[in-house]
Amino acid sequence: MWTVDRPTMDASATFSRCIQRMKSQELKARLTAITPEIRAAAKEFEIYAESESLHLCSTHTSVGSVSAAELNNVYTSRMARLGAPGRIVYDELLASPKGGICPLCGHRQVGTLDHFLPKESFPSLAVAPDNLVPACSDCNKTKLNHVATLPSEVTIHPYFDDLSDDTWLEAKVIQTVPAALSFHVARPPGWSPLMASRARHHFELFKLSSLYSAQAASELSGIRFALDTIYDSDGATGVKNHLTLQAESRRRASKNSWQTTTYQALADSPWFCAGGFS
Repeated sequence: MWTVDRPTMDASATFSRCIQRMKSQELKARLTAITPEIRAAAKEFEIYAESESLHLCSTHTSVGSVSAAELNNVYTSRMARLGAPGRIVYDELLASPKGGICPLCGHRQVGTLDHFLPKESFPSLAVAPDNLVPACSDCNKTKLNHVATLPSEVTIHPYFDDLSDDTWLEAKVIQTVPAALSFHVARPPGWSPLMASRARHHFELFKLSSLYSAQAASELSGIRFALDTIYDSDGATGVKNHLTLQAESRRRASKNSWQTTTYQALADSPWFCAGGFS
């Protein structure tokens, strides 16, 4: 749900790079012959992505005389493998997120490329840069071969959906011992109903509420002593001021990080500031 600059690499040029130096001239000839279809599929992907309509892309099992297995092997053996002719594109995509943070969860480190539309169902997009999103291994495994059938089921695409100007992540303090937080997506004024539905579906699919709640619990455990000390000297107002400053400091880095949202929710909770942290 975090934006990454869209790749500058052309889909057909990437495909051509990947099929260089093939031993089987017969296979290379068949792959070369479908380059126009690869280009057309990438253009269709772009049009649908820009109109929030990627659920309209048609699944397929072959492209011309080339099977899905053969096209998927172009990705596996001729792009993702170390030393492969297309590996330079793979590495450039992998390095594109700021700080190396997975744009799907906004928390873990990138370690692989995720096919936004799975290559098993959309083999024409197996090496299309717009369809390859840097991701952590957990998000990649969670998503698996998810195929949207409704517009609301299309997850947020880091190259095409820019949510960075809006504050959409919120948290609620749960008054338990110890205190806890639950996270959810809140629709900002500028969002369409479809964007809100997609963001919530993304949040649920990748289990981000559970991830952020666990991280917040660890954070709360780590700051309890400091809050006790501040409370003893400056009371609930001192705690609130401290938490507000922490939230603002993290907001300067990211409006919608779980850290920013955690500290803001804690600062906004009179119960927590009055000793709920203890």
